[in-house]
Amino acid sequence: MGSLEELTGKIVEDGRIQAQKIIDEAVERSKKELEEEMSKVERSCDNMIKDAQIKAKDLYHQICAEKEIELRDKNLFIKQKVIDGVFAEAFSQLKNLSIEEFKLLLTRMLKGRDLSNDSLILPSKYLAMQEEMDIFLNNLLEAGKFPIKTVFEPLSGGFILVQDGIEENYTFESWINVIRQEMEGEVLDILYGEED
Repeated sequence: MGSLEELTGKIVEDGRIQAQKIIDEAVERSKKELEEEMSKVERSCDNMIKDAQIKAKDLYHQICAEKEIELRDKNLFIKQKVIDGVFAEAFSQLKNLSIEEFKLLLTRMLKGRDLSNDSLILPSKYLAMQEEMDIFLNNLLEAGKFPIKTVFEPLSGGFILVQDGIEENYTFESWINVIRQEMEGEVLDILYGEED
């Protein structure tokens, strides 16, 4: 019986060794598979982190660009308001010229011109001084070159010269608009040291 027990013990021992070997191989295979899965998960996480960083960087640059545009637009709006104020003040000063300043302007603009077939439209605020204006224009212009007709209309300043039905507009509104178009860049440069 001893040998049967020995044989059974040996079979059991071999079975145990074989089972342990199978278990060890299974554990080793599981470790390997787990390590491979962990490596895949780590690579996937790294890729997700890189993608998130790229998206965050892109989003940051997009937000910065939007804020720069918003700031530029606000800056341009403020500059436009200042420019509007500058030209409004210039217009205000022009339309409030005294009669003597207005006569000086007319002298500069009309001296030496033949206005004998023309009409001169003046601001109605000088209507009360019509006789004074006629004497002034008569003295300003050479004999026979005085306008056929001097008309007073509700102009805010300046004058309109009508020659053969064609109007030459010297009103202050038209001057300011023309000057503004020509000089807006220069005004910006003077006010802000740059042109936008």
